Amino acid sequence: MGWRIAAAALLLAGCSGSMQGVTRGGGTPVQVSYRQHFDTGRIAAVIDGEEFRGRPALAAAGDGSGRAALDPLISDFFLGTTYATSPSGAFTALLRGDRGNRLACDLSYRDRSGYVPSGGTGVCRHSDGRIIDISW
Repeated sequence: MGWRIAAAALLLAGCSGSMQGVTRGGGTPVQVSYRQHFDTGRIAAVIDGEEFRGRPALAAAGDGSGRAALDPLISDFFLGTTYATSPSGAFTALLRGDRGNRLACDLSYRDRSGYVPSGGTGVCRHSDGRIIDISW
């Protein structure tokens, strides 16, 4: 019984870590991190001193665009959680910067539920046109 309580507490406490990001073409490293709790997650990045933050959401199914079908707040309302299961492991995230820039990210998780520690890859497009490849 005690191990079940400990396991539940660990799941609810969540986890955090880093992702490896690199600017395509230039090879400049980009600091990317995540924080994941049982039913929600956050992704953050720092580029040229600007801090970006956002939440992943399910990617649109079947339209081939790799873009979220629903705003994350609407997605949370209808799906009950940001981390509903995706048949392909495809999620998107829009990270807003504290200086007005944005990162639009297409993420492919190894775990269909969007569990970050299982690993994955992604591509983020900066509002200035730069492309950042990430892996975790």
